[in-house]
Amino acid sequence: MKEIKENLQQHTETVIRKIRERAEKIRDREISFAKKKYEELVQEGKNKVDRNIEIKEDSLRAQLILQFKLKEENFKYKLAKDLLREAKQKIVSLNEDVGKVSLKNLIREGIVSLDLKKAHILVNKKDERVLKENYEEVVAFIKEKISEFQGFTVEGSLNCWGGVIVKSPSSPEFFDNTFERRFERFDREFKKKILEILG
Repeated sequence: MKEIKENLQQHTETVIRKIRERAEKIRDREISFAKKKYEELVQEGKNKVDRNIEIKEDSLRAQLILQFKLKEENFKYKLAKDLLREAKQKIVSLNEDVGKVSLKNLIREGIVSLDLKKAHILVNKKDERVLKENYEEVVAFIKEKISEFQGFTVEGSLNCWGGVIVKSPSSPEFFDNTFERRFERFDREFKKKILEILG
């Protein structure tokens, strides 16, 4: 009986030991699985945080680039406008000799364009005086292009900062060669060229 008891005890201890070993293996496996799951969750959380930070950085960078580009474009546009305004002011303040040459060219361009033998010229008050004082010189200048040109009348009623409107005395035809009109025609082109130069 003693032998049976010892065998039973030995068998029981072996079974208990195997159960313990199995339980320890299961425990170790569960702990390893839990650690792995924990590390995956931590890494996933870290990746989410990193992605959020990256998205925020990209968004902030894009906003800053957009703000810079808008300020740069604003600066270029303002500079182009300032350059055009300065050019207009210089034209208005042309000295009389330069103004006379400019008027002669503008008048002749209008007369040639309309193919007139006689013309009625509209100018501002300042230019009316210049044209009346230099009438013969202006007519001679026009005759270089149109030999049968007979002359023109001048009216200083235009409210403009320079240039002329050339009219046919016998028809409603006219050629607007005022500085305002010329600038209006070339304003977009000038701005475009200035913006191209500025890059």
